[in-house]
Amino acid sequence: MRFLSGSAGLLGALLAGAVGGKVGLEEVYLGAGLGFLLLALVAWGFLGQMEKRTR
Repeated sequence: MRFLSGSAGLLGALLAGAVGGKVGLEEVYLGAGLGFLLLALVAWGFLGQMEKRTR
């Protein structure tokens, strides 16, 4: 698990640098923010399903 998360962080940093050089820093931040928002919504949906199962 540590290897996968470390690799994902390295890959993300390299990808952000490559994309940031082409489209600009603001778009990279916007994409990262939208990605985190999507991840939070998915996690919220899974937590809601788990709460329904425990009732």
